[in-house]
Amino acid sequence: MRSMKSKVYGGGNLADYLPAGGKKTSVRIDGCNITSIKKVFGGGNSALVPASDVLITGSHAIGYAFGGGNGGDYIKKNGVWQENEGAIVIGTASIACHGGKVGSVFGGSDAKGVCGGTNIDTTADTGEGACSLKIIRIYGAGNEADVNGNVNTIISGCTSDEVEFVHGGSYNANITGNVTLTITSGIFQNVYGGNDARGSIGGNITVNIEETETKCDKPIIIQNLVGGGNNAPYPGTNRNGVDLAQNNNWHGEITVNVKSATRIDNIYGGCFNAQANADTQVNINMVKGKMAGHADVIIPKRYYDSKNSKPTIPNITYKSNVDNDYIKCAIKNEIGTIGNVFGGGKEGKVVGNTTVNIGTATTVDV
Repeated sequence: MRSMKSKVYGGGNLADYLPAGGKKTSVRIDGCNITSIKKVFGGGNSALVPASDVLITGSHAIGYAFGGGNGGDYIKKNGVWQENEGAIVIGTASIACHGGKVGSVFGGSDAKGVCGGTNIDTTADTGEGACSLKIIRIYGAGNEADVNGNVNTIISGCTSDEVEFVHGGSYNANITGNVTLTITSGIFQNVYGGNDARGSIGGNITVNIEETETKCDKPIIIQNLVGGGNNAPYPGTNRNGVDLAQNNNWHGEITVNVKSATRIDNIYGGCFNAQANADTQVNINMVKGKMAGHADVIIPKRYYDSKNSKPTIPNITYKSNVDNDYIKCAIKNEIGTIGNVFGGGKEGKVVGNTTVNIGTATTVDV
């Protein structure tokens, strides 16, 4: 399949999928450098499914991949075009990307269609003949479709290039439960625990950074690590225009835990460009990551100071150029480094208490 106009669904077209025992849908995509698909959905098109499971092990190009369904496109019923009625996933929408090129990955649905919860796994296959993994954007929840439950995202960023954006929440949707984002490897420009543009989160946000993955020789390097959202306030405003903080007098918690990493430039406990009505806590109790002492690591060239002919990361030693965008380095056998730490946000105020704990834990589980 090489058409980027095509769409693939695990569920039905205007027809609910309700098997005995509530068996989930199953979508399997392979074909490294062969398969091209515009959109992949674990759910249906304006249809309900009990739960969904998407597995991508290889592709030439996939524009968007959703654990949930398609509730955004207009549908045709009895010869008449009308608005999509929504693609519901009763239980958990799950998506795993282990190989191939994907533009944006969403744990939930596209638009209109609630999911009971979401799970994302981006652990790359590294065995013989495995297809390299490349993802530009990752969202733990949906695009503009809500999640009635918790959102859990585990990212082993074994992508061939760095990931530009990671959001534990949605692009512009509502999440009733907690959001947990865990990163075990990979190179990222911007990592946010909350939503991107708008929406709301009715539970707490937890971001965990721990360099434990070694299968793909990728250290954890993050330019900006943000506990809250990008342009979305926390907890935010739901679809009825209700500000969760004001209406429920509810005060959330944002927690960022850093156990190990090679390099993090900036850490913010609050939001990037929005207000957080929350207590924020940044916990840094660093031990050596799994990539400490590795001799051949590829990192972005922006971490190389050409004027002084050395990397800008103190615990990395330059070896050679790879191309115009990347350099080869060796990581020193020591604890990683962090540039700046802020208990609050970047350009968004925090209404609540801010706490930064550095080296306060007596033991660190690894």
